[in-house]
Amino acid sequence: MRRRAFLPLLCGRLLPSQETGRENQEIVDLVGRLAEALSDGSTERFMAQIERSWEGHAELERNIRALLAQVDVSSSVSVLRESGDEKAREVELDWMLELWNRTLAAHQERRRAKLTCRLERRNGKWRIVALEPVGFFGPRWADGGE
Repeated sequence: MRRRAFLPLLCGRLLPSQETGRENQEIVDLVGRLAEALSDGSTERFMAQIERSWEGHAELERNIRALLAQVDVSSSVSVLRESGDEKAREVELDWMLELWNRTLAAHQERRRAKLTCRLERRNGKWRIVALEPVGFFGPRWADGGE
């Protein structure tokens, strides 16, 4: 299996906020763990960062599982904008996926989009309560082929 692992690109500019740099870094680290999980092909590690109570959880999990079953993924993400307070945040992300078909190593697709991630502090830690659009993580081919 051919896998290209990129370190998550986390050089995005965080806008000034009332939070300390440590708390901003917690959010950057959380988003980085998502990108890393995709690059490692781990649906479980990706979904562990997402609140199960979110209405889009099941659809996102289906998309991630189907995508990772079809292709190898390299994932990078930058934080473009952050707003909110110490209890809830909204983060705009610039996310890029590079997808390689396992059987046709030369066949590649790139996806890049701005995603919105909503976070809430729960039990002292930031948790993702929404990540949209969910379709960005959808499988490469609807019928499983080309």
